[in-house]
Amino acid sequence: MLAEKLSYVPPDAIFALTTTYNADDFPGKVNLGQGTYKDEEGEPYILPSVVQAKESIAGSNHEYLPILGLPAFRQLAVELVIGSDSSIVAENRV
Repeated sequence: MLAEKLSYVPPDAIFALTTTYNADDFPGKVNLGQGTYKDEEGEPYILPSVVQAKESIAGSNHEYLPILGLPAFRQLAVELVIGSDSSIVAENRV
C-alpha cells in the first residue's frame, strides 16, 4: 500500500498557529499568520502602512531596472569602492 511507503512529515508550524488562533474564543484576537487581512465584513483590509506606501509611490515608474541596475547608483558604488580619481573610472573601464 502506498501509505506504508510514505514517511511522516509534520505539519507546518504556521498551520498549527492558525489552529490555535481558530480555537481561541477571545473576541479581540487578530490573525497575523498567513493569508490576507479581513475586516468585520470579511472584505480585504488594507493596512494603513500599505495605503501610505502606495500613495507615496503613486505615479512612479514600476518597471524593472536595466540588467546592470540603476546607472547612477552603479557609478557611485564604483567611485566608492575604486575611487573617483582612479584611472579605471576616468577611462570608463568599469
